[in-house]
Amino acid sequence: MNDIAELIVKKARSVPIDTGIALTCNNARIAKVAVTGGVGLEVTYEGKMLLFPLAEMKTALQSFMTAAHLSGADTASKYDPKVYHANGVPLMKFEWNCKKSRAKAEASMHRILQKPPLCSEMETEKASILFDAQGRDGWDIDSIVHMTESEDESEGEEDE
Repeated sequence: MNDIAELIVKKARSVPIDTGIALTCNNARIAKVAVTGGVGLEVTYEGKMLLFPLAEMKTALQSFMTAAHLSGADTASKYDPKVYHANGVPLMKFEWNCKKSRAKAEASMHRILQKPPLCSEMETEKASILFDAQGRDGWDIDSIVHMTESEDESEGEEDE
């Protein structure tokens, strides 16, 4: 049993940061997409699309969460949205009116987009967008802004 666990951990650590992943909530979707010379985040809502560089992951997540809130069909889906992996597995639920709950959901989605969970569909989610990001700031994999320890600590302080 430990061999299986070690194999899973080894595979998880070897998953590249540009592995495809998509999250959905209500009628909104955020997906990691390949562009020429880098990787970006595509936020779609009601047939419209925004493309963000990976360095702007926080802004892309805020856009996704706002679109998910606005596209809620009823009170439950609008104020207690559920986030799903593209394969349909529910990942989390958060309370829109609770700043702490939204912040925790955003931090979780940030981690999921950086290091996607292992699944058979993850390679198929990596779409390719016709956009040349070569020489532009924020699009290469090395420019991802990781959550700082101070942000993690401030979340911990809010819990108290």
